[in-house]
Amino acid sequence: MKKYYIFLIVLSFLIHCSSNKSSDVTTGQHPQYFEKEITRLVKADYLLYLPKDYNKSEKKWPLILYLHGNMGRGNDLRKIAWYPVPKMLSQNDSIPFIVVSPQCPLTDTWTDVDLLISLLDDVISKYSVDTSRVYLTGYSMGGSGVWYLAYKYPEMAKEGTGAKRAISTAIDQPGIS
Repeated sequence: MKKYYIFLIVLSFLIHCSSNKSSDVTTGQHPQYFEKEITRLVKADYLLYLPKDYNKSEKKWPLILYLHGNMGRGNDLRKIAWYPVPKMLSQNDSIPFIVVSPQCPLTDTWTDVDLLISLLDDVISKYSVDTSRVYLTGYSMGGSGVWYLAYKYPEMAKEGTGAKRAISTAIDQPGIS
């Protein structure tokens, strides 16, 4: 008798499943929409430069996000220290900007915009940043990353937005070495 009830339960389940599938599906090609929130961990090592007068006032400081070129990828921040902006900052402590120079992982390029936006948001939340003066710049692969970020977030390159961000690159500019 037990086997009979199990058989009826399984049979009714199979009939139910097969009837739902065939009646709800229209054959042929049809537009569909998919949406799912995905949460993932992003992380990066970076050099942070704070102006020498940073602690002397309640002033809001402009911020530069600097993306290095291909040879700086990896997990050793010394590899990016010789690029133009970090090198200049190590030789001159009077630059009136907060500067963030993240290091791109060895197997990536600057296409992880979630990482870059999250890093910017984190620095802005921790430091006294003038969000109307946040600038992006990059060298070689980093310049491409700046343009890719502007492509993915076009509002970043528009004048007059809440967080105006200027887009520029240091590719082939005289005097940059």
